Amino acid sequence: MISVVVYGRNDHHGYNLHKRAAISLNCLAEVLRDPDDELIFVDYNSPDDTPTFPEAIADTLTAYARSKLRILRVRGRIHRRFADRTDLPVVEAVARNIGVRRSNAANRWILSTNTDIVLLPRQASSLSEVVRDLPSGFYHTARFEIPESLWESFDRADPQRAVRGVDRDGGAGRLATGKISARCGCRRQTACGSRGQARWRRQHHGPPAVRHLAGERSRLRRGRDPCLDRSG
Repeated sequence: MISVVVYGRNDHHGYNLHKRAAISLNCLAEVLRDPDDELIFVDYNSPDDTPTFPEAIADTLTAYARSKLRILRVRGRIHRRFADRTDLPVVEAVARNIGVRRSNAANRWILSTNTDIVLLPRQASSLSEVVRDLPSGFYHTARFEIPESLWESFDRADPQRAVRGVDRDGGAGRLATGKISARCGCRRQTACGSRGQARWRRQHHGPPAVRHLAGERSRLRRGRDPCLDRSG
């Protein structure tokens, strides 16, 4: 039904990265209930002598999250191909495209998001149910800041409680007001994360299969990806 694509690397970027990512991955897995649903983590340019980021936090992921998780590792030697174009350690477009190209061909939908997101389906029990009858098109939603104090209050091992906490406290703080929007209609949905800006506002003119938060699967050339090191 749907492939969720996220990316990252094994470093210490951002506030309390390991806890936020574990909570987010556990919560994202909770809304994936179709047998074909998957959570793809593209581990991009982690140092060669370290495990991938999901492997480094595996003991804080739920058994269900681990069952939905696929890891695609992109080694530093691949990133060095782009060293003359960026000073950043991660090239987001490359990372996301690798995830999209290697996603489950049986899934109609791809959700491209980040590892500091908690999704709150409003009129369904799962993301799979949200998209099951959704008209074809590309969809995006705003994202709203979760205060650091709220992240700190969550238990990594209890994603359902974290979702309830975001729903309760986000409503009180007027965070839970986003919509998935497209020209063909709107469906209520909220994405809460660690940054305050609405990410799609900066990117909604980009290639939709990569830049939009959610989109119907495009025709993609499948096969061996020269950027891919391994999958798990």
